[in-house]
Formats: sequence, C-alpha cells, structure tokens
Amino acid sequence: MSAFADPNPGDQSPARLAAIQAVRDHPSTTFMAPYESLADAVLTAARPLIRAEVRAAALREAADALGQRAARMRRIAGSPTEARAAASWADAGHAIRSMAAEAAPAAELVPPAAEDVTVYRASHDSIVMGLYQSAAEARRHCETEERRTWRAGRRATLDWIEDEDEEGGVAELVIEAGGMERTTGYVVEALTVAAVYDEEADE
Repeated sequence: MSAFADPNPGDQSPARLAAIQAVRDHPSTTFMAPYESLADAVLTAARPLIRAEVRAAALREAADALGQRAARMRRIAGSPTEARAAASWADAGHAIRSMAAEAAPAAELVPPAAEDVTVYRASHDSIVMGLYQSAAEARRHCETEERRTWRAGRRATLDWIEDEDEEGGVAELVIEAGGMERTTGYVVEALTVAAVYDEEADE
C-alpha cells in the first residue's frame, strides 16, 4: 500500500483505476525500471477504457440531440405523418442511448447515490390528480381542469395564493371575476420523496 494518500479520491473512473492497478503490478515496485516502461504499462491498461468512455460520451450526446429534436417535432406536429416522424426520432434516440450504456465501462454502470427529490402534487378537494416534476406543470393541470367547467365566453382571472405558514410549499388556485375572489378547491403542494429510509425519523 502506498504511504501517500490519493490526491484525487473522487476520480474513480475505470481508466484511472486500471492505470493505478497497472502501476501497482509493474516490476518497478521491486526493482528500478525505465520511466518509459512504466508509462507504457499505464497506457496499455487505460487506453481501451479511455476509448470506451469517449465513445459512450459521444453516443450519449447524440441520443440527447435526437431526443430534443423529437420533442420539438412533437410540439409542432400538425399531422399523423409528422407525429410518426417524431416518434421515429425518439426511438432512434433510445436505441443510441442503449448503445452508449453497452459501450460504457462496467464501473460507469453503477448507479449514482440516490438523493431526495421534490415532486409537486396537484389535487382538487383533497383528491389527488397527479404528481409532477415542476410546480408549473402541476398548476397548469389545475388551471386546465378549472377552465373546463366554465361556460362559453366566461371571462375571469386565475391566480395562485401561496400559504407561507404551511410547510412544504402549498399554493391554492383562486378565481377573480366581477371584483370578487373565491377559492376553486385546486391545490398544488411540494412534497419531498426520500431516497432512503431514515430509521431515526420514526422515533
């Protein structure tokens, strides 16, 4: 074991780990060897993994570009043919992303540590309508449902009132018409989804 601490412990990429192992296994650990020999050993061990990392990164970038193009095409699609074209672009993006996963070195396939995430719950009179990754989408759902109840030609203004006294970020949809304001029963609330079980939280 080395007498010195790793100067970059955060870098656990497959190429770096292979290079470290190559240094450990090199004959220079038991007798003096040329610097070039040690360098060649490191490059030989790391080169295939470096190529794999670069190829996987390029494939992921291509998959992202295809996914963005498919999303744009879906938004502007005006015919079934255009919608099918957008779906084809999306399928191509998924296929390339699968290729990137296969090309990635094994260590990259280990999922990152899970983290808590925030989701937004849309509800009406305590009945849950859906969960969303953004407050904007949860509110849009509520506003759309409220407008569907309006008679044709009705003019009114929708607004969101946030309750600062409530923990978790609660917002209530209200309607303003004829100088009057009333609640609609639609509520959006921010919820934290825990990544792991906290045993101490139950005590």
